[in-house]
Amino acid sequence: MASEGGASLKRRFDILSKDAVLDVSLPKTSESEIDAILNDSSASIAELAGLPSRRNVFLDENATVLLVLKTHVDENHVRDLLPDLEVGVAAYATDAVPQASGTTASASGKYDVTSKTFNAETGVKISAGKDFTLLVWKLKLHLSRPRARLQRPAVYFAANITVSSSSFEPARQVKQRYLQSYESIPGNVLAPLKFDPSLVGSNIQLSEDRITKIAPTESRAEYTVKPLRATATRAFPAVPALFTKVRYSSLPGSTIASLYIETSHAIEDHLSLKNVELKLSGGFATRIDGSLQTENTSPGDETVLTYKLQSNSIQSTGQDLQLLKFAITAAAYVDAENSIDLEIGWQSQVDLSQTHSKPLYRWSRPLSISSIHQARLTAQNARPPSFEDSHKAISQPKGLVFTFTGPETVHQHDDFQLHVQCVNRSHRARRFALVVVPSQKSRTQFSVSQRQSNEEDGKQTADFITGLLKTSSVELQKPPDVLDYNPDVRIGPLPPSASYDLRLRFRALTTGVLDLGIVRIVDLDTRQTIDVKELPDVISCKGDAGGL
Repeated sequence: MASEGGASLKRRFDILSKDAVLDVSLPKTSESEIDAILNDSSASIAELAGLPSRRNVFLDENATVLLVLKTHVDENHVRDLLPDLEVGVAAYATDAVPQASGTTASASGKYDVTSKTFNAETGVKISAGKDFTLLVWKLKLHLSRPRARLQRPAVYFAANITVSSSSFEPARQVKQRYLQSYESIPGNVLAPLKFDPSLVGSNIQLSEDRITKIAPTESRAEYTVKPLRATATRAFPAVPALFTKVRYSSLPGSTIASLYIETSHAIEDHLSLKNVELKLSGGFATRIDGSLQTENTSPGDETVLTYKLQSNSIQSTGQDLQLLKFAITAAAYVDAENSIDLEIGWQSQVDLSQTHSKPLYRWSRPLSISSIHQARLTAQNARPPSFEDSHKAISQPKGLVFTFTGPETVHQHDDFQLHVQCVNRSHRARRFALVVVPSQKSRTQFSVSQRQSNEEDGKQTADFITGLLKTSSVELQKPPDVLDYNPDVRIGPLPPSASYDLRLRFRALTTGVLDLGIVRIVDLDTRQTIDVKELPDVISCKGDAGGL
């Protein structure tokens, strides 16, 4: 049909579009039911018009849009003209609230969401009636989030059918070429510049045959057709199917990304998470707790996925910003059988240079014997939160390795044990003492002014009583998180390459993450000490009181 004259093609399209009706809808019916209706040769416009419509749409969903064209021309005329037609469908977002009556919402402005253009022959279902022909297209549109920030976004659909531009191309093709040389025009378009005093003596030349002629597209009445347009009768409120947020934590040599996925209450049945993928440019993201299996969540549920981010570069100076891409594939079930596919993708930048270095432990200067016994009375700084729940190790090349392991959870008022393993990698026998030092976090101080005696005549009774109640610096002791059962624990003599296991006993007094204090390791031969602050995280839960 490409060789057909433009005027004849326009006339045939005008016949098709005369008294034709184009409708665009967003049916709630499942795709299988829609396909059953479309495959039925006896399907009528009433069956398609009677399909229930969606009440709302989800952001980032793959919406099933139905286009229905009803024309009074015969089926043969329609099939002959289809190769020269193109169909365009677009979705727009507005900041309007649809009226309760279902009319089109008044929009304060429209924003492009997505659009698609395809040949009319693609995926069309044709059904011929007694005095009309029915054409139906079913297509998928991905409703991405609008770029504008909308308070109450609503999405409406628009469609049009027109003659494709390629059908008119042979008749109106404009050849892009250079101007012909040796014409009676100035040979140098920059010749007037030779009179500029600042360019005297400069040889400036630009031949006009090197200038491309730009002409507007030829517009002729025979190539102008009035497209057949349709707009959805209402705007659909757009709501998020799930909410996401990302938190980053630094570890020695890597960064942990925690992805929080919360299912929206707009989901009528449940949400099925099919796949979650993270891609790091210049590095790799590894799921810590294994691959994701299909997980069903109810409205209000929150799922947390953790990933380890590592850069490919061995050394980095300054900021190491990497592009992190997120991709989530899910299905929102409106009932037990019907679902809506969701594809959510976004990207952000993460600085991988902000990672914690591994804790470095060095022996202190030799202490006196009395200082060992004073260790329990010396308050240390509060330990920073640890990042590894399984164990913490202190190591030196060819030196000593202490490994601390504890339970993940305990019950309040119950006893638990902290397992300690010591490995002597040095070349001589070693002797140690382990002392548990309470953290200063459990100690709060406040000061009051000292009492001043004032026995002047005329002193008010209230001032005198207040003075009696005043005391010197008072220290209020806050109850510790744990009760320490351990005296000074002695290890050794421990021969080279030997190991020794022991257990430190505690009782959980509070709930939450327990502050175990500091474990001070004292070398009994050199009187040097090391304070271990990175101890396992133990979470205390409420439970029945036991023991004492």
